[in-house]
Amino acid sequence: MVARLPQSKRDAIKQRLLENTPHIAIAEETSVSIQTVKNYSATLKHHDAVLLPTVSRMGRPPAMTREMVDVSFSKALS
Repeated sequence: MVARLPQSKRDAIKQRLLENTPHIAIAEETSVSIQTVKNYSATLKHHDAVLLPTVSRMGRPPAMTREMVDVSFSKALS
């Protein structure tokens, strides 16, 4: 997995995107790929942030609780 960009670079990209600077110019100035700038631009338009918001779990909760799993593993090891 690729490491995240430092906060300073993300802030610089966001600032330049808000100034309507072309993606190619931003990529050259911040030493990132053009695709990264485009992804940040799309995220900024949809979520008003450079990084995606965290997503909570969706769907049906698991049938076994954490305590039930711990008990079943402790019995299996005994």
